[in-house]
Amino acid sequence: MSESNVEKGILEAFRRGLKRAVSDAQGVNWNGVDSIKEHKLLLMGIRNFPEVQDHVTIQWYLDGDMLPHLDDQPGPIQTNAGVSSGPIPEVDEIKEFYAEEMVEPLEDILTADTFYWLKTYYENREVPFKQAYLANMDILLHITQCARFCDLEYPNTTLPEDLVSPIEEASIDLKRELIKYPLFRNLPPFVTEFTRVATQVMTWLEEQDLENPDDRAEYTTLLNHLGSFYYKGVWRPISNRIGYYTIHGPAEEDDREFHITNLKRARQNFLKLSNQFRSRANDYGLRVEIRNERIPKLRPEERNFQELLQWEPEDDTAEQVTTA
Repeated sequence: MSESNVEKGILEAFRRGLKRAVSDAQGVNWNGVDSIKEHKLLLMGIRNFPEVQDHVTIQWYLDGDMLPHLDDQPGPIQTNAGVSSGPIPEVDEIKEFYAEEMVEPLEDILTADTFYWLKTYYENREVPFKQAYLANMDILLHITQCARFCDLEYPNTTLPEDLVSPIEEASIDLKRELIKYPLFRNLPPFVTEFTRVATQVMTWLEEQDLENPDDRAEYTTLLNHLGSFYYKGVWRPISNRIGYYTIHGPAEEDDREFHITNLKRARQNFLKLSNQFRSRANDYGLRVEIRNERIPKLRPEERNFQELLQWEPEDDTAEQVTTA
């Protein structure tokens, strides 16, 4: 059996085991399992059965460690999919792991707010470029909290006391990590220019009347667009490089090509998203200054990314953070 079919059989078995465990759990159901938690729970199970781990493609990407795309409807499981170390575990054995053997109870994971839980997930595990992932979460969580404060669907969310400093501090932390590695060459300016935009937005937001929930609800869309601009325009090219470096498994070459394709479009994508956000901000009477000319192009010799696969930090990087 081909490696791709082995991988598919493994994922189908673990997904069925997880779904059975969720159906038996109290106060949760499968409709409440988002893609981030699904990937993390499947990985927890797979790592508990080391005989199958090498037959699954795993990479660190946008939301941490991730598996290949999961089909909505799993197909029939091959109980022995040709794994050299032994058969795929029985679905009931997988279910037992999720129901009885996990350190953190399944119900606690599924009822937690996904983004806040994801930050804790990073904090408690060995993570490549860990400080980058944590700084990324700080940026996303701050924008999310501000957006939820304005959103009528989250009436119990409080507004941070300081809207600007958390973005600035988390961005510095992120750049401090990026400039350690040639892998992230050319990407610190993406963070710098986004931070300039975000601080303009947060400064403007502080000047608005936010007392009345109905009045502030109109700012939800703007803040959600700000979060999307960051996630797709800044964090994605960073995580594309992490994914290119960390991916391992049967589909690794195909996924590396996916990352290279996205990396070649990183500047173009940032410019597109920044212009879209500027247009959205104009709808609110907010004129955002975006210095798109500061976003560097790839040099021809960098376009195969082979020279970027170096992990050793450069010396004296801390002083470069505020100027990158």
